[in-house]
Amino acid sequence: MSAQHSGGPAFPCIEASQNNTTGETTVHQWGSPGVTMRDYFAARAPQEIPAWFQGPAVSGHSLPAISARLAPWVDNWLRDPCYDLVDVVEDDARDEAIAFEALMRDFWAAQTRAKQEREIARYFAWRWHYADQMLAAAEPQQ
Repeated sequence: MSAQHSGGPAFPCIEASQNNTTGETTVHQWGSPGVTMRDYFAARAPQEIPAWFQGPAVSGHSLPAISARLAPWVDNWLRDPCYDLVDVVEDDARDEAIAFEALMRDFWAAQTRAKQEREIARYFAWRWHYADQMLAAAEPQQ
């Protein structure tokens, strides 16, 4: 992961002291730097994620290959959840239909997981995107 511009400490602990003899002022930073401006902006990002923000890509799985023997029935089966593929195919294609239905169940489960992962990734990516945009807007224009 590349280093991000942090914007420096959000709440720096700075103390200034003046030397009574020389009149010189010295600035001291004490404690740890703590939360950065980037961290602060990410924490303060709007809760509602804009529709235009897509976030990182999360890959799903490819649709299982459809054999020529099952092709005439699969289209109806995919469109209608009540359509029972195993009951409508010819007897010699029954085992193939059962195997295809199992592959499709695995495919839909993987698609559901990928969608959930995509939403989780989008949720967190939005906060850092917002923070980076706030830091970029705060930089002096050249």
